[in-house]
Amino acid sequence: MCGKKLKEWKLKAEHFLSIYGLYIVLVFVFFVLSTLLVDVKRFDLLPATFFSAITALFSYWAYKFSKEKFRLDLFDKRWEVYENTLEFCSRVTQQGTLRMRKDNQEEILAALKAAENSFRGTGWHKTRALFGEEIHTLFEQLNESYAWLSAYSERPSNSKESDEWPQKMYDNSMFIWNTVQRLPDVFKPYIYFGDYKR
Repeated sequence: MCGKKLKEWKLKAEHFLSIYGLYIVLVFVFFVLSTLLVDVKRFDLLPATFFSAITALFSYWAYKFSKEKFRLDLFDKRWEVYENTLEFCSRVTQQGTLRMRKDNQEEILAALKAAENSFRGTGWHKTRALFGEEIHTLFEQLNESYAWLSAYSERPSNSKESDEWPQKMYDNSMFIWNTVQRLPDVFKPYIYFGDYKR
């Protein structure tokens, strides 16, 4: 219990210092410089010292704003890939195939478009720039399942392939189903901002 409280206090102190640490340092430096200037009777430098501190503060705010804007822009791009991956997996899970029929054309076309925007074509190139190796590995596996489901949506007439077809169909379908379940955890390091639900 004591260790847990100590850990909470440490996290709160780190959070406080990360937010207010620069302000404390700036106030301290301004105070020390002002004291030195008063001691050497250089009152004419006090305004310059004050404005230098204000300039440093504005520079820090600009840096924080730019960093946060970059993070939000990156989040938007990553979220788009996440949504398309989820849409592809969900639609394939619903349909159980990538075979287009009259009654499922819209769903299959949406799945193909989502695949193109996440782990195939232009989406593949986007993800190379936005994500780490664990996402690339997952997307390679998704692409293999996509290719198999596209090529073997119907049971082949060849007897050997026909015997293997149900197991392979099951394996690829289950992989996509399991991917839907795993996606939030796999993408969490890239799209999770913390607990901001309030």
